[in-house]
Amino acid sequence: MLTRQFKMYNTCRNLCNFYMKNVVFSSKFNHNNIIIRNNANDTSKRIAIIKELSIHLDLNTELCESIIDSNKHILNYHIQKIQSVLKLCATYSISVQLINRDMWLLNTDLLMRKLATLSKMHFVDMNDGLPFLSLEEKSLVRVYNHIKNEALQIPHGNRLYYLSEKLQIEPRKLANQLPKRIFIYTIPFETLQKNLQLLLDYNINSEYVVNDLWVLRYNPELTKQRLELFHKCGRLNMKPWVVKCTNKVLERSIDITVETKRLLGENETNMNYLANRLQCPAYTINEMSYKIPAIVNVRVSKIESVVDFFFAEGYTASNIIYVPRVLSHSLKTLKKRLEILKSVFGIKPKSLNILCLSKRQFEFYISTLERQNSKIDKKLLEQSMDSLKSGKLNN
Repeated sequence: MLTRQFKMYNTCRNLCNFYMKNVVFSSKFNHNNIIIRNNANDTSKRIAIIKELSIHLDLNTELCESIIDSNKHILNYHIQKIQSVLKLCATYSISVQLINRDMWLLNTDLLMRKLATLSKMHFVDMNDGLPFLSLEEKSLVRVYNHIKNEALQIPHGNRLYYLSEKLQIEPRKLANQLPKRIFIYTIPFETLQKNLQLLLDYNINSEYVVNDLWVLRYNPELTKQRLELFHKCGRLNMKPWVVKCTNKVLERSIDITVETKRLLGENETNMNYLANRLQCPAYTINEMSYKIPAIVNVRVSKIESVVDFFFAEGYTASNIIYVPRVLSHSLKTLKKRLEILKSVFGIKPKSLNILCLSKRQFEFYISTLERQNSKIDKKLLEQSMDSLKSGKLNN
């Protein structure tokens, strides 16, 4: 009896070892996805796959080798499956460039069913719909049902082409975004149509809309209200976020826009305003923006506050021109650092560079000054540094 049990144990153990060494399982277990490895045939199989890729994708051997190295899963599939998938793609006129780019197609078990669904979704070119293969079958069928129900009422039979025409964006470029935003097919077409037209009427860049398609989901009345509000206060070059932002952000943005318009007038730019405040030629400002590109995007109201602060502290326009970085720094931090140097060490730095150091560099500079000056009020220094870290300021 014991001998029989021992033999059964050995048989099970050997069988387990065989499967561990020679069988590859897919992430979702299925007996159809079990492939017996035969190390002796690895090289010949690789050669066979290279041949198939070369024939169907019209690629040289070196590029086929590179594709296999980048997509190791290909080696885990029978050559017959690779042949059938490549032939299937050829049947549906999927370009070799897209197959080469999206080699995951060779690892898609539901490819045949998905392609059949895709072929009924009113794509002018099947390559336009290729990104939709990344959807789960359930989601793909859901999109298909929406397209089928409205195909006769929608221009071009598919919302992809409607959006492409209105936004002047290539269908294939736009198609890369839609599988991540399938609500484009589920929201009422009237909502989509009204929102899109409003955004275009207010000259919002098409690229901004493509990168933020969520804006098309909002109530058209809200969209119109927000866009009109910004337009009336003089805001140009609007982006989709003006429709989606909270009321607090909305109010803050409008205040900034009104203040900017007050400071600049109708035609002046931030850089022209800065040149006038610092009483320097335009090319000097251009050199400053070349050194520190961030100052181009600094709000004019902040430029005014920073310039006013340093002028009040006795600094000149030359000090700011030599260190343009101060214009993009936090005004609160600049104020507190100067306060620490003046009140604790009795120092007013000649160069504004000291105020623009990184947090670690400034702390190191303060510790150096502390070692050099033993008579300082260490308690005051500690309180000042703590307030700097916490962001509390004495105005």
